[in-house]
Amino acid sequence: MHAGDIMNALPILSTARARHLTVLADRERIAHDLNDHVIQRIFAVGLDLQGTIAQSRSSEITARLNRSVTDLQTVIEDIITTVFELHVTGTQQIGSQHHYSSRATVAGFARHHGDA
Repeated sequence: MHAGDIMNALPILSTARARHLTVLADRERIAHDLNDHVIQRIFAVGLDLQGTIAQSRSSEITARLNRSVTDLQTVIEDIITTVFELHVTGTQQIGSQHHYSSRATVAGFARHHGDA
């Protein structure tokens, strides 16, 4: 493989890097949207239920509402954990794929030009 072949392959690598950055930006946007919309709405429902608990006169209803609030807290934690894991795993996987695809692109380009 010659230096010229690598230089000719750079635009292809730049495109792969741009796709990688686009995927990461999409993941960040999704995480932000989940936080701004979904998690806050679930949290608001939990607060509303806690207000209802304070007004409840039935121990059975109070216990049921408390379980629901706990379940909502678990759902919020699960969403946060999942988003974090997707971000970290996605970055690692995308980074690995990017690294692999970049090498494959350069090697394929060199083979195509008969220099591999």
